[in-house]
This record gives sequence, C-alpha cells and structure tokens, in this order.
Amino acid sequence: MKYFISIHFIFIFSFGISQSDSVNVNTWNQVSFLEDSINYNLFQGGPSSIGFNLKFTKDKVNLFENGSFFQKEQIDIPFLKNNIPILDAQYIIGDELEQNLALFHSQPISNRSNYAISFLKRSHDGYYLNQATNANFFQANYFRRSKQNTYELKTSIKHHRIYNEQNGGIANDSSFTDSNFDILNRKLIDVNLDNAYTNDKLWRLKIQQTLFEKDSLHKKAKLHSITSIDRRVRNYFDSLNADLFLYNYMDTIRSNDSIITHDINQSVKYYLLDKSDSVSSKRASLFYHGNLSFFNNHTIDTLFQNHTVGFDFIVNKKQSYLSASIDYTLFGFRNNNFNAVLNYNRFIKTKVKFSSEFFLKRLTPSYEIHQFTSNHVEWNNSPNDIYFGGLNSFFSWNKLKIIANIFMIKNPIYFDNSFSPVSTLDTVQIIQSGLNYKMANKKFEVDFELLYQYQGGLSIYQLPDWLGYTKVYYKLTHEKSNSKLYLGLRGRIFSSYNLMEYSPQINQFLVSNERQQNSYGIIDVLAKAEIKSVTIYAMLSHVNAGLLGYEYFTNLHYPQPDRYFKFGLKWLFLN
Repeated sequence: MKYFISIHFIFIFSFGISQSDSVNVNTWNQVSFLEDSINYNLFQGGPSSIGFNLKFTKDKVNLFENGSFFQKEQIDIPFLKNNIPILDAQYIIGDELEQNLALFHSQPISNRSNYAISFLKRSHDGYYLNQATNANFFQANYFRRSKQNTYELKTSIKHHRIYNEQNGGIANDSSFTDSNFDILNRKLIDVNLDNAYTNDKLWRLKIQQTLFEKDSLHKKAKLHSITSIDRRVRNYFDSLNADLFLYNYMDTIRSNDSIITHDINQSVKYYLLDKSDSVSSKRASLFYHGNLSFFNNHTIDTLFQNHTVGFDFIVNKKQSYLSASIDYTLFGFRNNNFNAVLNYNRFIKTKVKFSSEFFLKRLTPSYEIHQFTSNHVEWNNSPNDIYFGGLNSFFSWNKLKIIANIFMIKNPIYFDNSFSPVSTLDTVQIIQSGLNYKMANKKFEVDFELLYQYQGGLSIYQLPDWLGYTKVYYKLTHEKSNSKLYLGLRGRIFSSYNLMEYSPQINQFLVSNERQQNSYGIIDVLAKAEIKSVTIYAMLSHVNAGLLGYEYFTNLHYPQPDRYFKFGLKWLFLN
C-alpha cells in the first residue's frame, strides 16, 4: 500500500486560551483554533480557502444540521476576566501577499464587569488564477454580575465575511504534474472558472442571562436563558460559459445565486439540582430550545420552526465523571428528531484513565437538501432522516493513549457529480483505532499518533485507511533574560485515497473515483523565539516541493500549495 507522507514544522502557539508567564492574565489565541491548525486538514489555497479533513469526525454529518452550503464559522470568543487591560496582537505575512492580523483586547470596567474584543483579518492572492481569499472575523462580548451575585448577564456579537475567488481547479492536471518546477509560473496554468467567487456573511447577536440562588457556601444557578438572532448569507457569482455548464436554469450569461437565512433561537434551562461538597458535585436540569427560521433562495421563501425539550445531569467525583443528556423535538420541521449523549471518565489509578462517549441522534437534513434553486442546480427532494451513532473511547497510561472510535450512519446523504444530493437507505460504518504518545521535558516535546480507519458499507467518505502525525520540538531556555528558542517538527502520514471533487457552486465535496492520491512528502522548517512578551517566528513550508514529483493534490484538480515562506510577530501588551 502506498502512503502519503507529510512532515511539517508548525507555529508553536501552544494553547488557544493561555496565560502569560510574567503576569497572571488570560488571553485568547484565535489563530490556534483555525482549521489551518488541524493536523489532518489539507487546503486548496491560502488562508480561509477550502480544506478537506482526512480524518472522519462528526462534522462530516453535522453539516447537514447547521446549514450545508455555508462556510464554517469561527469558534466563539470565551468570556475571560482579567484584572488589568490587555492587548494581544499577532501579525503574519507570507508569499503571494499573504497577510494575517489577529487582535484580542480585554478590559475590566469594574470588579463585576468587563468586555473583550477580537478581530482577525486574513488575505491571500492565491497560487493560481482566480484563487484569492479575503476574510474578516469580528467578535465582541460584555459581562456583568449584580452586586448580590444573584444575576449574571453576558452579551456578544459575532460577524464574519469570507470572500473566496473560485477557479474550479486547474483545467488539466497534467499541466501541473508534468511541469518543470524551476521555470513554471503557476498562474499561467488554465483554470476551469475565470471569474467565479463566493461571499459568505454571518451576523449574530446573543444574550445570555443566569439567575443564581445564594447559600452560605456558594452561588447556585437556578435559571439560564440564551437568546440569539442570526443572519446568514451565501452568494455565488460567475460568468457562464455554455461549454462548461449544462444546466443554466435562470440566466445564460451570468449567475448570482444566493441563500439567505434568518434564525431566532431561544433556550431556557431550569436547574432541578445543584449540589456540591468537598467530595463530589451533582447537577441536573430541564431545558427547552425553540427555533424560528426564515429561508430564502431565489423562488423559495419559507418559514419553519422547531421546539425541543430535554434533560441532562452531571455527577463529578474525585476519580470519575459522568454526564448524560437527551433531547427530543416535539414538533416542527425536525419533528421526532432526538439526540442522546453519555460521557464517562474514570481515573483507575493516578496515571491510568479511561474515557468514553456514546451518542445517538436522528437528524432531519437542513432545508436546502430538501429544496433548492440556483442557476446550476435545481431539486425538490424528500430525503430520509439520518440516524447517526457512535462510541468514542480511549485508555491512557502515563504518556500513552489507546484510541478506539466507532461511527454508524443509517440513510447517509452524499452529492454526486451532477451536484445533486442523493438520499440513500444504505449504511456506513467507520471504525478508528490508534495509538497516541505525548512526552515533554525541559528540552523536548514529542507528540505522536497513528490511526487506522476502516470504512464499511456505502463508500461515500473517500478517506485514507492510515493516518498519522508526529510533532517534535526542541527548546532552548535562557532564564536570566526570560527568553526561549523553539525548533519544531510535525510529520503527517496518509495512505492512498481517491480524491473527492469540489463544487464551488454549492460548497460541497462530490464523490469521485477519477483520480487517486499517491505517495508524497512535505517538509517545513520553523524557528521561533520568545523574549518576555514578544514572539518572533519564521517558517519555510513545503521545502521539497517538486523534488519528488508533483503528485500532491487536495481534491480533484486542486493541487496543494508549493513551497512558501511565512514570518510572524506576536506581542502581548499589559497595562
């Protein structure tokens, strides 16, 4: 069996939420949560471009629940409290005019209130024609607690705009695989779409309120409410060419396809039990979630609702943790949907731990899978509900972890090469087993994982059988000057797999058996220096581009990026 080998030096940002070494402050490193940082993600272009995850996760099914055609949103900014104002700034530049600017600011207003703001700007000119990206992410939150500590208010606003030029991949793969790396200008290669682009926007306003019942020991939550209002828009534009598009439903010259959704969400949780002592804590609650959704897509303008009730409880002891949650949709668009989750963790000995999660859900696919109209596709379906269950578990001993995951999908949905969703009555099984080892001392940090994925039933997730990565960091510390030097190595291994096709018109991956990804290797080099609150780093990625041939694709007709250089600066300002 052929293997796909990828070795990377990476940014060593450590944690998404971290503490400064010199002063006890909490910062939010939003860069570490980006999909670029996921070990098994391969990308088609620069920052904010489309990525394909080679490891099976819940997201491959959950996308049918949260709006299938929209871009994935950034993780929510946490509510962090600091006693002093802080500003954490990061700036990264790279080839093809790549720029990344990340800002996080937190400011206490009083001992009972504070606010925080984050901003992320990412842009890239692209490696090929019509492949530029430009994305803005903004979040802000405000926290306040009453004098009696009986009421807590959290408000937040979230916005993103993700602009991607869509070139549809290169027109002829052989123009890339047979090229001479030393003389070829990648932007001379023809692409399938010359003028297409997508624009994805999200606005969200959220208000969280909590009522507490005070006693002599601590405050207890009695009622928790979350209200949010969302507006999401996805627009796809291109100039049509009769030779490339078989179905031009609405216009033969150009298309301007869009999806607009407005959602009003209301969740209420009532705590039946909130009890704790020095040995254990117990919590149980009832909750309700209501959703009102407006869907607009060309000739389609509809309104639907969902009403869900549920129960959850948590038992936390010194050596074990147990939580369970179940909810059921009483009526609405997702009538009879349910979701059950059971988590259990136990320390058998001090360094021996067992953890498991069981989940089972019934999911009605999002509305655009049922009915959708655009200039390229048009369908009116009655898809079956998806049944999705699994058991994720691991056993850890000291620094070694044994992993075992099972996923079962009944009535899966996939997209065929005509861009249409296909609802099936088949089943899919994914079984993952693997080993993970982590070690850290004053000089070295090592993180190694090897994972095997078995796919049974309907073959719609074109994934490699073997996955693996390794991270090795070498550290030099100068205690007197409070400075550190890091050198890091990350390696990834993927066995051969069939490349999926990507459709920018509907932002979906299509099942394809046209081309197989064969063996390949990628090497990156990184150096990073920390001097008190300042971090400087440089990375040369894909050093060996072209040395072992040009058989490195992310998806069908989408080569992975060639060699590129990045330089960055991170500065934490304290007041």
